[in-house]
Amino acid sequence: MYDASKGGDDDNLVYGFITTEYPDSLINSDNKSMIKDFFKSANEGAVKKVQGKLLSERNISISGFPGSEVRIDFKKGMAIITMRSYLVKNKMYVLQTICVPKKEKNASATKFFGSFKLKS
Repeated sequence: MYDASKGGDDDNLVYGFITTEYPDSLINSDNKSMIKDFFKSANEGAVKKVQGKLLSERNISISGFPGSEVRIDFKKGMAIITMRSYLVKNKMYVLQTICVPKKEKNASATKFFGSFKLKS
């Protein structure tokens, strides 16, 4: 996590990156029948953890691997969390930004989310 609020010039308050490796027998992006429920549970867990409200959810992908993007209302309109999650084989990569609602669509967030690439 990077706290960008201290500098004062960034459109985002926080940037985050998390990676989790699961046992291959538990979840794998090759097992298409598990993916929908996997992301649904992960997204519901994220909303519950911050006691927020789900604003939107959509399917995304990276290099042919499945993903999900959610927007979460945090603290009743104080901030918006945008979270992109990707499942690559048995590894989950999560990128997130937190910003005030008026600055949700900003160049810094677009650059941050676009900077994530998978190595071949």
